[in-house]
Amino acid sequence: MLSKRITSTNTDIGEGVYKSSDLFEIESIDRQTVLELNTEKQQPNFPGLGAFETYLITQRGISPRVARNYFYSVRKFVRWANTGDPSEAEATEYYHYLQEQGYANSTIANIIYALNHYFRFLGNRIKLKPPKSHKRQPNFLTVEEAQDLVKVVPNLRDRAIVMALLYSGMRVSELCNLDFDDLHLENQEIVVKDTKTYYDRKVVISEKCVKVFEEYFESLPDSDKQAVFLSRRGRRISRNQVYTLVKKYGRLAGITKNVTPHVLRHTLATNMIAHGASIIEVKEQLGHRSLESTLQYVHLQIDHRKMLYEAHCPQF
Repeated sequence: MLSKRITSTNTDIGEGVYKSSDLFEIESIDRQTVLELNTEKQQPNFPGLGAFETYLITQRGISPRVARNYFYSVRKFVRWANTGDPSEAEATEYYHYLQEQGYANSTIANIIYALNHYFRFLGNRIKLKPPKSHKRQPNFLTVEEAQDLVKVVPNLRDRAIVMALLYSGMRVSELCNLDFDDLHLENQEIVVKDTKTYYDRKVVISEKCVKVFEEYFESLPDSDKQAVFLSRRGRRISRNQVYTLVKKYGRLAGITKNVTPHVLRHTLATNMIAHGASIIEVKEQLGHRSLESTLQYVHLQIDHRKMLYEAHCPQF
């Protein structure tokens, strides 16, 4: 049995434990420096993109200048996703990634237009909706909804996935890339590796989440594979598979919201803020590049407080 560090200040989704001070131990390097080192030579090539630019001009009637801009937008995306045939889950995660990096809605909208043209070029029926001009508040689960979600998950692997997303706030790609060496359960910590910028961070998980991980590991057969989560075929689980199972369990739990891995990420952040965690702590837990991305959760709490105030304020 692994020894576990138990914090003293409770803030729970179910029985999760977080400490509002001295919560995170961050190992970081300057992101811009790393991005500059991530040169063109390190990026994979996707020859079909040249045909995409020609398609835009000859078949869609788009001007060469706009076609070139769309080409660059799509090239960045396929390199980010590391595939020339992206899935809906990868496109959705990229959309959230752009939002978290602080891109303006108008910029994201142009990128979405480019991606939709690319999906049509591939014969893919995926169609993303561009963001509206105003910022939408992040969707999240209540504590009761999160508890209901966990209750309907029948097997240990899927329960560990749902709990890891709820308690760590990881992005779905970060969860899929987890190796056993990244888990430090005795300290209730996970090292989250960003394979694109080589920026790693440590996230905290609750004791309850650690117990679910331990139960899951005890059920696994002996194997030399490094991936924590495998598909039924013994391969590293994919983003699409995680999206599918999370949405399925959301429906089984009777939750009317569209439950996705990113909603579980929002759920952690919202509940941490509600239970007294600082903006810096939430920023580092989620791996946000800027504080602006994290401030949305503070604004959400203010809106909730206003609603309660209006409902309970005495009339003098």
